[in-house]
Amino acid sequence: MKKLLLVGLSCANPSSIERPYMRRVLQILNNEADVEHPYQALLLHDDFEFHKAVFSFILVFVM
Repeated sequence: MKKLLLVGLSCANPSSIERPYMRRVLQILNNEADVEHPYQALLLHDDFEFHKAVFSFILVFVM
């Protein structure tokens, strides 16, 4: 569950350069690669709508 959440957050990164390629996502989900932590870029983003979307995404996994 944690891995899936981290991959989802990585894919939601506001910087398209920082988002993983689909090949990398599949490698992570198949345990062929380690997931990178996207926290810093997400926390530094100042768009309220973006934060609202990220927190909605997180709530889906918590409930």
